[in-house]
Amino acid sequence: MLIRFAQENDIEQIARNNVQLAHISENRDIEFDQGLKGVRQVIEDRHKGFYVIAEEKDMILGQILVTFEWSDWKAMNMWWLQSIYVKKEWR
Repeated sequence: MLIRFAQENDIEQIARNNVQLAHISENRDIEFDQGLKGVRQVIEDRHKGFYVIAEEKDMILGQILVTFEWSDWKAMNMWWLQSIYVKKEWR
């Protein structure tokens, strides 16, 4: 298994996984195109955050989105872990 930062060629699969995540975790249906736009913006602008993916044989098994929030109490960025998804057969 390889753990790595997501790249541009991962955008569509991450967006598909996010659609599944919304359905499973919140019983919500989200538009793939809107999700695709959101993932693309993160991949293209590391100031928004970054995805880390787990893959095997060029297949994404899971993903996590890390975003930032400034803490005035600690005078540093804090990481928020979001959009955590693992394919069912790998849970």
